[in-house]
Amino acid sequence: MADETTPVPVDSPEARRYNLIRRWLGIADFGLGFAFLIVLLVTGWRPTALQQIVERSGLPVSRVMAALGALEDAGCVVREGDWWVRRRTGS
Repeated sequence: MADETTPVPVDSPEARRYNLIRRWLGIADFGLGFAFLIVLLVTGWRPTALQQIVERSGLPVSRVMAALGALEDAGCVVREGDWWVRRRTGS
């Protein structure tokens, strides 16, 4: 019996680069989503100072600020002076 193999098409360099970028974007998206969740959870329902959120989350200040900014844009938290307050969304 002859050993027949099916040729496997080889991706072009552009396709490999695209797939690599897409994979890393997926990983980054998961990481950001996870950071947003952590920041939202440690903020709680009472006014919380930025330093408390940083300490509770264990994330760098830059990531916490990025997450809080995105959460504020989404209407999930609001800044009141030096405090961050979680908001109820929906009905």
